[in-house]
Amino acid sequence: RVQSQRARPKFVSAVEQLRDLVFNAPDLSSPAAELGVDAQQIDWAARSDSSGLLAFPAVKQAAFDAELRESGHNSEVFELAPDHYAVIRIEGYRPPATKPLEQVRDQIAETLKRERAAELAETRVAEVLEALQRGDSAEKVAKDAGLEWQVAVRSGRQDTAVPEKVRNQAFSLPRVAAGEGVVTGQVIDDNGDRIAIQLSAVFDGDDSLVAEKRKKELYASALRAGSALSFSAYFSGVLRDADIKYNQ
Repeated sequence: RVQSQRARPKFVSAVEQLRDLVFNAPDLSSPAAELGVDAQQIDWAARSDSSGLLAFPAVKQAAFDAELRESGHNSEVFELAPDHYAVIRIEGYRPPATKPLEQVRDQIAETLKRERAAELAETRVAEVLEALQRGDSAEKVAKDAGLEWQVAVRSGRQDTAVPEKVRNQAFSLPRVAAGEGVVTGQVIDDNGDRIAIQLSAVFDGDDSLVAEKRKKELYASALRAGSALSFSAYFSGVLRDADIKYNQ
C-alpha cells in the first residue's frame, strides 16, 4: 500500500501528460511512444459490439460520434477504472449497409428461432409462477410441466450450491414468514434459461453461530474494503476536478 501511495502522484502526472499529448497530436503513436505504452488498433467494429473498450458506454459513444470522426481529432481521455485510462482515435468509417440475403439467411433463421423460444419460455414461466402464487406445490407444478425442480432449505447468501443469480434474486424478493404464503420471482441464467423461484420463508441470521474471531476478521475486511473505495474515490475526484502539479 505504501508503494502504491508513492506511485500514485506519478500516475496522476502521467495521465495529465497523456491529456496534453493527445490534445494536438495527429495520431496516437507519438503520445504512446512518449509515455512508453503501446497503441493498439482494432479491426472494424459495429455498434452492436461490446467487447474490449467497446464494453464501456462512453468509449462506444465516442467511437461512433460523427463530430469526432469528421474532425479527425483524438478523443478525450476516458477513465475506465481508478487505474485504467484510455483514449481512442477513429481511423476509418464504413456506413451501415444491407448484406445480401444469402449471407445472412442462416443468421436470420437462428435469430427467429431464439426469439420464438424466448417467447415460449416467457409464457411458460408465467404459467408456472401463476400456479405457484395460487399455492400449488412446486414439485407438482414442475412435474406437470415436465420441468426440473430443485429445493434449497435455509440457504444463505453465500450458499454456492445455489446459482448466484438465483441467490441474488431470492434475497431481493419481499420478506415472507413461514406459513404466511409464498412470494415468487424469476431470473434468466447465463444460458438464457428462465428459472422460476418460489420463496416460502425467510429466517434471520444468528450471529451467535459465528465465532468471535471470524466476526473480527469480517469487520476488518469490511473496513479495508471501505477504505480502499474511499481512497480511490478521493483521488478520482481530485483528478477530475482539480488542476494539480506534482514536483518530481
